[in-house]
Amino acid sequence: MDFFHDIVVLPILSMQKSFCENSLLISIDVKK
Repeated sequence: MDFFHDIVVLPILSMQKSFCENSLLISIDVKK
């Protein structure tokens, strides 16, 4: 189960993190 968790959850979390960072960058660019 831990193996499955690592395969599925970690990539999703990393995708969400990068998506949030991209959204922040976009919002900062818009404010300029």
